[in-house]
Amino acid sequence: MNKRRGIKLSALLVAGLVFLTACSNGKTNQSETRKETVVEQNTETQKETKVEETKETETTNNQATASKVDVNRAVEIFHDTFSDKAINITQIDYDRDNGRYTYEIEGWKDNQEFKLEIDAETEDILDKEIETEDDIDKDDIVIELDKIVSPEKAIEEALKQAKATKIEGWELDTENGVLVYDIDVEDGKDVVINATDGAFIKFD
Repeated sequence: MNKRRGIKLSALLVAGLVFLTACSNGKTNQSETRKETVVEQNTETQKETKVEETKETETTNNQATASKVDVNRAVEIFHDTFSDKAINITQIDYDRDNGRYTYEIEGWKDNQEFKLEIDAETEDILDKEIETEDDIDKDDIVIELDKIVSPEKAIEEALKQAKATKIEGWELDTENGVLVYDIDVEDGKDVVINATDGAFIKFD
């Protein structure tokens, strides 16, 4: 009888140890699973955050370049408004005015100066001027869009040089006998880019 009881007790002890070991392994596996789940969730959260930050940056960068009206369309509207494609355009400003982006285009022909402000989203004409002048400055380079780099290329180079991500606007004009983009950088130094080849000229 004693031998049988001893065998039974031994069997029970072994079974108990196996059960405890299984429980321990179960808890360990659950703990590991929880850790893996937390890591996966953190990784996914980080990925989503990075994606959101990237989208936000892209949105910010595009604010000053992705208007419905591009610069070519703005120039077309300018010529159509004054019913004269022979007007020499010498300056184009793209900037925020009263909470919206606008184009301000200036040009001349004969003894007249022309100015037009256009809503960059709706194509609405916000301001229109024609003035007759006897001493028009004709030294500024006439802008021909098909012979210069696009505003987008100029902005890309400007942000690279300034190590920045945002711009407020830009101006295309003659400076020291050279046609340039003057990029208004929001979170860095303003940058001057050669409009002919897109090369960096200086910080402004």
